[in-house]
Amino acid sequence: MSKPLVTVIIPTYNRADLLCEAVQSVLDQTYQDFAILISDNASSDNTAEAVACFGDPRIHYHRRPANVGMKENFRLAIAQAETEFVATLPDDDLYLPEHLQSGLDALASHPQAIYYACPARFFGDDTAGALRPRGISDTTTPLIYCPPEQAVNFLGIDTPGPLHGVYRRAAFHERIFWGPSDFPPFDMLVLIQLMVQGGFVFGNHSSTLFRIHRASTSTGNQGALHTLRYNCMVWYAVRWLAQYLLDYPMCGLEAIERHGMTAISDQHVVPLVLGLGSFDSSPGLRMAAQRIFEARRDMDTASARFRLARRLGFWTIPVAEKVSQTRCGWRP
Repeated sequence: MSKPLVTVIIPTYNRADLLCEAVQSVLDQTYQDFAILISDNASSDNTAEAVACFGDPRIHYHRRPANVGMKENFRLAIAQAETEFVATLPDDDLYLPEHLQSGLDALASHPQAIYYACPARFFGDDTAGALRPRGISDTTTPLIYCPPEQAVNFLGIDTPGPLHGVYRRAAFHERIFWGPSDFPPFDMLVLIQLMVQGGFVFGNHSSTLFRIHRASTSTGNQGALHTLRYNCMVWYAVRWLAQYLLDYPMCGLEAIERHGMTAISDQHVVPLVLGLGSFDSSPGLRMAAQRIFEARRDMDTASARFRLARRLGFWTIPVAEKVSQTRCGWRP
């Protein structure tokens, strides 16, 4: 029996019912030459029994003996795959039937691209719209190729595509940095590292569904300290990526500063200023953050930290980050 072309990776933890919906959405694909790898992060519910009920030989179930965290479960699962392509699906989200075919067709038409992404349409409550990159303003062109030099356009609370993509497996080489331990926003780091290898293709047609629910890692209400801890991680990711992109001539310091000066969304500008304004940033990046802040200080934003700096001065930004790290107990 020949090896399938693509492995669909589904990391999971204690979501047997939702996992079954995710698996069924893969089995319902128009493209059928796939394997499914379910990476169970030591669930304590009936996940194993639920998977066994499918009885499909294309489904491979692996249960970890101990919980290794969400990021590490993703990383180890992708490392297990042996196919030319991998696709990822969080256990609470769904593929629409054409997703795999759309992704593989897009990558065939753009052989230089490392991965395919598309908007993930919200479902599960009354929320309308879709999860899509703010760095892509074109909402009508069916298929858009984003070259590596556009990676700087996604600095901020943005990623070049939701984590539901179809990827060339070889791009996940050992040099990819997934972040420190216990680092939920690893997709911010990983997707840009993949993008600079050859760009990505973005399809404007939604072929995945992003579930909105209280237990979601992305949307759940888990308290002020949890939010503060996550924000510290985001600021760290922004400055790590900015330093990483300085090694690429098409994404140097001038490009980073230009992005901050011209970005429309405060979801790009504010995290850029807060992340690069840190004591942990290089002097060049910190100076760029101050110039961006002075040019954009009057922008409308919900960020209390940005508004505080507007009243008292840029110096409050690195000081406030150190206070936040102490309060939430997280340091990179």
